[in-house]
Amino acid sequence: MTEAAAAAKDQSSYRRILASTSIIGGATVATILIGIVRTKILALLSGPEGIGLLGILTNVSGLVTTIAGFGLAAAAVRDLSSADTPLRKAEVRRALWAGSLPLAAIGALLLWIFRGPVSGLAAGSGDFALLIGLSGIAVLFGVAAAAQQAVLQGLQRIWALGVVRVGSALGATLLAIPAVWWFGNAGMVVAVIAVPLAACLTAVPFLPRGDVKAGRFRLGPVARDIRSMAALGGALTLTGAVQMLTLAAVRTIVVQQDGLEQAGLLQAVFAITTMNITLVLGAMSADYFPRLSAARGGDEESRGIVNNQLHVALLFGAPLTIAMVAGAPLVLSLLYSSQFAGAEAMLRWQVIGDLVKIPCWALGFVLLARGDRKAYVAVELLFAAVYVAAAFALVPRLGLAGTGVAYLLAYLAYGLVIAVLCRRRHAIVISRENGLLIAGALIVLVLLKLVSDYSEPLAFIGGGALALSAALLSLRSLGARTGLSIRKLGR
Repeated sequence: MTEAAAAAKDQSSYRRILASTSIIGGATVATILIGIVRTKILALLSGPEGIGLLGILTNVSGLVTTIAGFGLAAAAVRDLSSADTPLRKAEVRRALWAGSLPLAAIGALLLWIFRGPVSGLAAGSGDFALLIGLSGIAVLFGVAAAAQQAVLQGLQRIWALGVVRVGSALGATLLAIPAVWWFGNAGMVVAVIAVPLAACLTAVPFLPRGDVKAGRFRLGPVARDIRSMAALGGALTLTGAVQMLTLAAVRTIVVQQDGLEQAGLLQAVFAITTMNITLVLGAMSADYFPRLSAARGGDEESRGIVNNQLHVALLFGAPLTIAMVAGAPLVLSLLYSSQFAGAEAMLRWQVIGDLVKIPCWALGFVLLARGDRKAYVAVELLFAAVYVAAAFALVPRLGLAGTGVAYLLAYLAYGLVIAVLCRRRHAIVISRENGLLIAGALIVLVLLKLVSDYSEPLAFIGGGALALSAALLSLRSLGARTGLSIRKLGR
């Protein structure tokens, strides 16, 4: 390939990333704004204790949803992306639904049956057994919603994914707020159910209709497709369950050390950082994983996809994380209330950890796209072990801030190991440019956190100026890579 052809291909890749980011990113911003309104109102209605209950219900239903879904949705994205005929895509969709719906029903039923013991484990008593049992409805709709969105993502219907995300957030808000207003903290179960329910209803109009059919239902071929998806899905289920259990373990450490109110602060920080990192990564994952899975040009093409995607993620992520670290007290006050001020240090350390998460995320998809299940499971288990061990050691000494430091340490360990694995097993290496971006942003964030310990106004003003400068530099870099002017990028 000539230098000019390589440059044109690189520019095309950046433009595709930017196009998908614009669609999903716009939807993500709308979703976050709707979520801010919902969370703010729920926090005012119920306080930290109610938010803590919301965290317990969300964690339990999310864990069961992860297990019940058995990773079939994510595996279907890979299979749909790599399928080379419409008939094959239809066969994958059939297998996805044939495997997902029975598992969803079983998961919801089991959560209802064992609601008492689960309540004892998750909340320390059986007082919340009924609410936990009812959250099984969220499991049913959660598995179905994941399958629907996997179909849209695998078929690369990016616009439809954006509409579904906004619709689910809006629908969930309209259901959750009246429920908590009327029923109090007990209405939090409606808030948990509302998100996947709204996602399911919103996705229905966009699912494939009238296209190529998979033909007559035959158990043998369908079972083979399900087994194929389950091979990758099993690894994803294990790691997803480990992630949920890890958060539950850290929450338990916090509750035992400082009580349920501190667990509410923990949940608030995770909600904020999840929104923050979703804005950076969720906007690009819709296109990245399918494209990486479909890559047929060998290691060189995959390296280009990974580094281009990572570069864009860092250009978006660096200004956002700098702004979050600078304005942590303001963010907590705006999104929740003054009662959540004790979570400032944790929020800052966790946002720094999220910067390290960006390259970990990009490399993790390499392992999934290449079917390297054992390596993927290994690094996820490493993260869980370091996170829980560090939280156990640091929370008694640093309080809630110790969980943020533990989160950062866990992702640093994760990043070092996965970088070595991807280089040795798949010849995927982070480019020097991206490496310098990561190191520079990390240094700025840590220094900004240290400044905030001495002067909040200085951190706010200085961090705001740095975030603005980083945003302008990012726009200039994107303009150079896509061939578009800064003025056009800003529109």
